[in-house]
Amino acid sequence: MSSCAAAVAATACCDSSGSCYTKSGTTAGGLNWCYGFQNGQKPWTAGDNGAAKCLVNLHLNQNSACITTAGSSCDDAGNSPEVLCAHSTELFGGYQLDSDDASAIQAAMDDAFASGLMWSDSTAQGPGYVVFTHVADNGSGVKGIQIFNNNLC
Repeated sequence: MSSCAAAVAATACCDSSGSCYTKSGTTAGGLNWCYGFQNGQKPWTAGDNGAAKCLVNLHLNQNSACITTAGSSCDDAGNSPEVLCAHSTELFGGYQLDSDDASAIQAAMDDAFASGLMWSDSTAQGPGYVVFTHVADNGSGVKGIQIFNNNLC
């Protein structure tokens, strides 16, 4: 993914530790987004993208820090093996997303799929997840979702 840059300083999608790469963009409606990841061998598939976007939709209606695909409407019978839970980046409550957050985050997810994202879930090099974030005009994160392929909820 030549259009991604290594994060040399903390961003809304990567801290300055590990080997985090970040990509950012803007929706047609002017919402800024980014995603951060460690390079790896796991493809971001159409199934992963669909399940992750479904979890974002659940975060529109549920004020839960972490939502799993298991037992939810996002469980797609194994078609998204790399997406098992979505964890909010909020630390102290307020986990529910608004429609702008969801739109920006889902646009970032669509870009990851269209760009052929290959990521790592190894915690030896980084956090072991992909983070998708709605970004304010000043570059700070508004709200984000961390996608894990293990159940940390």
